Amino acid sequence: MGDAQDKRSVIPIEMDDVDYWLSGSAEEASSLLRLALEHIFDAAPLLTTSQVRACVVIQQSLW
Repeated sequence: MGDAQDKRSVIPIEMDDVDYWLSGSAEEASSLLRLALEHIFDAAPLLTTSQVRACVVIQQSLW
């Protein structure tokens, strides 16, 4: 069983739905298990590739 893949995932809950998730019925909570809309996520790289390379060069010079 140690080789089994972990199938857990993040389920984003809208702020308006938090009470249903925390104290609603199982049916209400189950209805919240859906794919999130794109506007929920604000995804962007934290660093550009060249910034990452520069950090690596600096780190290597400290060794």
